[in-house]
Amino acid sequence: MKVVAVAIVAGLAIMMMCMIEPMQATIDECLKLKFAFYPCLQYLEGFTKKPCHACCKGMKTIKSLTPTREDRRDACRCLKEGIAHIPIIIDYRVIALPQNCRVDMGVPISKDTICSE
Repeated sequence: MKVVAVAIVAGLAIMMMCMIEPMQATIDECLKLKFAFYPCLQYLEGFTKKPCHACCKGMKTIKSLTPTREDRRDACRCLKEGIAHIPIIIDYRVIALPQNCRVDMGVPISKDTICSE
């Protein structure tokens, strides 16, 4: 009976580890995306006239971190969620950011983007 209980607990622990690891990877990727996007905030909030070099470099980093369609969907959800928490962002600047940095993101960035499409 003791052996069965230990086996069940071990099995549950392994299952939990398998479930947590992909979630952790998703969280880590989202943090990387947000850190890459962070230098753009001064431009997006209207404090500068154009995006700085670090912002455009961050956009290129985001592009490199999102090679697949599913990666871009995840990035869209992550960045959309991040943008939603910053109330003074100027919407048209968010939409124009990839073009201003000359980076084709493969997905529009906006508070209103439907990431599943």
